[in-house]
Amino acid sequence: MIDINSGIGHFSGDDTFIRNEGEENIPLFEVPSQKLTKKQVFYYNLKTLGPIEFLEERIAIEKNEIECIRNKIIDIGERKNFSNLLIEMYKEDNLSDSDEPDDPVEDGNVRGRDGYIYDFNTEDKYREFSREEKMEHLSMLPKFKKDIEEHMEKYGYFCPECPGNIPKSYVRKEGTYRLMERRGPQLCDDPACCLIAHAAIDEELFQDEDMYEMTHHKNSEYYQLLPIYTRNKNHELCALCVTK
Repeated sequence: MIDINSGIGHFSGDDTFIRNEGEENIPLFEVPSQKLTKKQVFYYNLKTLGPIEFLEERIAIEKNEIECIRNKIIDIGERKNFSNLLIEMYKEDNLSDSDEPDDPVEDGNVRGRDGYIYDFNTEDKYREFSREEKMEHLSMLPKFKKDIEEHMEKYGYFCPECPGNIPKSYVRKEGTYRLMERRGPQLCDDPACCLIAHAAIDEELFQDEDMYEMTHHKNSEYYQLLPIYTRNKNHELCALCVTK
């Protein structure tokens, strides 16, 4: 009888094959890699979910990634040191159009300490609306968001700190409107557009606590991300209205 566990160049009882004593043991079998390639994962998910659900999932993932990038950019902007912030404010104040003097402030409106005119007249008009009229203006918000987001995506605009290649200025008969690189609470001064904004950020329309978090609070933040153009701090228009 032959002892298969003795000698050189034989099976030693484990899972390795010894070709020669003193040499490196070489495994008889290698476990195949369980890591799938991106292409394999893509086709697996596509087959599992189906084309429509797969596309919807990819869109949701990409929108979430874009939102994360946008939030990081905003966070970086908010954490700028104070000296740089003062320099930027100084530069902004000195970029006003010398050939476009300050507009007279309409009765009822106020020019704030930051130099911008606040349109109290439009706000007062909104406050006089019935709840049904306010809700009617609120119902126009989805179309506005769809239109302006398509415009933003066209130019790769994320937020004021990351404007992509959106036009920096527009020349209208009233004067030159320049993109605001630093945003505050300014809304579009187009009357119809401004009324939609007031409805969107009207806390009284969202008494339910969950609705408050999903609408009034979120809408307030949303409006501060939109591209707004200013004419020497006398008049502001959103990216849609400035092209009308």
